[in-house]
Amino acid sequence: DMEGRYLLINSIYEKLFHIKRDAILGKTDHDIFPENLADAFHANDLKVLEAGKPIEFEEVAPHDDGPHTYISVKFPLIDSEGNPYAVCGISTDITERTRMEADRLKMQKLESIGVLAGGIAHDFNNLLTAMIGFCDLLLLRHSPGDPSFGDIMQIKQNASRAANLVRQLQIGRAHV
Repeated sequence: DMEGRYLLINSIYEKLFHIKRDAILGKTDHDIFPENLADAFHANDLKVLEAGKPIEFEEVAPHDDGPHTYISVKFPLIDSEGNPYAVCGISTDITERTRMEADRLKMQKLESIGVLAGGIAHDFNNLLTAMIGFCDLLLLRHSPGDPSFGDIMQIKQNASRAANLVRQLQIGRAHV
């Protein structure tokens, strides 16, 4: 009604919220739901009464298996004189669709990260290849007895190990 008291609920509502019709009549959302949810439901009802027409809302309600998301269409009930006397709501559970959409977005983000990581690995591998090439050129200028020869060989070995690690990461990414 205009004060937010329940006038009627259907049998599905009874089952979902474990409340009998007789027990809910005359009660408000604040008697049934946590304060933050009750406030949100009541605010939506007031918007409908102010607008004087149906409005669609996305609402969340607690269930035994966790919160469920609903698309609720709420509309004013009008008496024979054209005055609103209550708000009626029809809700459709979209929890599974919402979860699937969240999972899809998560997968898209993971794919984007994979593409980015692949690009970075490719660029890094190019840098390592250049380092190994420059080490080979330096080694041509130095003999094994030269003090710098060992340092250049160490740089080349480390760059080769890093390049091998990048290849393993790229192979692992391809198998995922």
